[in-house]
Amino acid sequence: MRKWNFKRRAKQHERQRKEFVSYAKIKQVMVLFESVGEKEDQVYHDIIRQLKEDGMQVKAFAYMEKSKNTMYHHDDITILEKKQIGCMHVPEEQIIQQLKNTVCDVLFDFTMHTVLPLQYVMLYVDAKCRVGVKCDKLLKPDFMIEWEENSHKERSLNNDEVKFLFNQMLFYLKTIRTTL
Repeated sequence: MRKWNFKRRAKQHERQRKEFVSYAKIKQVMVLFESVGEKEDQVYHDIIRQLKEDGMQVKAFAYMEKSKNTMYHHDDITILEKKQIGCMHVPEEQIIQQLKNTVCDVLFDFTMHTVLPLQYVMLYVDAKCRVGVKCDKLLKPDFMIEWEENSHKERSLNNDEVKFLFNQMLFYLKTIRTTL
């Protein structure tokens, strides 16, 4: 039922534009990931810091499935908790409105499977180019990085895999140049 609801909303919300953006032309970035806790998420903090050092404005959205005492605050990361997500895994209307007003050049998706709250973020953010792993999700990235067969079955990436994936994303964004 949740996936059906997402597909229905996706049909109603047509994407405005879609284009490849080379790394040198990126000014605004969105990063999506599953949060486990502040210590475990340090790799994403490092990615955000690197993108900022390269002169980009960065926003990040993370979804934390289990929010015990592991919640933390970071200025660049909005952490979606279960209490902000409805029974159909749709973020609160206030969050959706914020997303609809968000524009970015590139959206980096570090999820390896369908995480519905983050799929809604990807759906409503106005991103020119979505970059992520080629795997079975409801909303596919525009630019997909090939990943080992069967290595993405309902699991999160470990820190080494996140670093490797980010380096692959950067490599292709820096290598491919457009003249449009």
